[in-house]
Amino acid sequence: MNIALVEPDPLLRQVLTNAVLRLVPSARILAFADLYNARIELKQWSVQLLVLSAKLPDGDGFDLLKSVGQAIKQLPVLLLIEQIDRITVIRAKKYGVNSILSKPFNHHKVLSKLAELLPNQPKEAGQTDALVPLEGFIVEQIEQSALRLSHDPAIEKDLSMLTLSPSPLRELHQLARQSTVLVAYLIAEANRLSLSNGQVIESVPEAIKALGSARGLLISQQLLLQSHGLVHPGLVTLARDYCDRMQMIAKTAYVLAKKYQADAEACFAACMMIYMGELAVLRLAQAWLDKGGQWHSGSLEALTKVLARFGPRAGNKIKVDLHLPIAVRELTGAVHLMPTGIIRREKLITRLASLMNLADKEQEIMEVMRHLGAVPQVSVERKA
Repeated sequence: MNIALVEPDPLLRQVLTNAVLRLVPSARILAFADLYNARIELKQWSVQLLVLSAKLPDGDGFDLLKSVGQAIKQLPVLLLIEQIDRITVIRAKKYGVNSILSKPFNHHKVLSKLAELLPNQPKEAGQTDALVPLEGFIVEQIEQSALRLSHDPAIEKDLSMLTLSPSPLRELHQLARQSTVLVAYLIAEANRLSLSNGQVIESVPEAIKALGSARGLLISQQLLLQSHGLVHPGLVTLARDYCDRMQMIAKTAYVLAKKYQADAEACFAACMMIYMGELAVLRLAQAWLDKGGQWHSGSLEALTKVLARFGPRAGNKIKVDLHLPIAVRELTGAVHLMPTGIIRREKLITRLASLMNLADKEQEIMEVMRHLGAVPQVSVERKA
């Protein structure tokens, strides 16, 4: 099934993509940011649903409906508009729009609208015989697909209540202290918006300040539309262990950064992203099971080896796909490996926090402590 999304805002396009994939995981998403490219491509593709913004940078949605009218004559259309008014409703009816959704919208509303318009798809029979082994499946997905992070279902209720909160940004900050994917998305989107002024954003408070209320809440909706995905008890337990470990290291880094007069929030955020790759691999393992893979007595041991081998690789891919700045990637990477060259105090602190949560690391801890004594108290100024 091909679904066309024509929306100029990249964050909103991602929200809509998550919503469609939650309802139809096998859907092919054709995403466009403007009228020009959408007009060309929609004449060449057969699509089963068009989600279209009324306002585009080089025209409006009605221009698209007019120019490709014959190609999409029987196509369900969901029109996204800033505000519903009588004139827009009349124009929408004239061009055969099936449904209208006003921005901003919450995840319940967009899922409901899409479910009404998406054609029913027959369930595919499992094909266990043709399924590659777990390791081969994960390698293939890492190389060929965009990896998706899983959020913690424990925060789902709180996320869904954010739009009703009298102080949503404060609560968003608190939820980010429990969620790897929320930290990553907030910082990635804030840096995308701040590219023009050369500022590098490394912490959640900085990100929320740069994003503002509307975009911060939109990211929370994006998370709610992205299923956490883990069902198998063994995978859920492993994911919980990784999340608990990240939070412990992050809290240690925060305390150390305060002690050594470094950027505590940047250190906390970096440590909350250290196992993104492992969480993505667990999601791939769930996808393998969903396709007919079999869990047996040796599966946990095999998966542990796969996580050790491919977790860091998957994490690097996610950081690149999210366009996280080099400074953020390096600060996260310092958790795993002693930094070299001109060392920022924050890198040493994230490394120290990691070591302090491991056994038999006294010698390495002393080495980092010696370096901390030699690094100036003032952090290196961050530039893009």
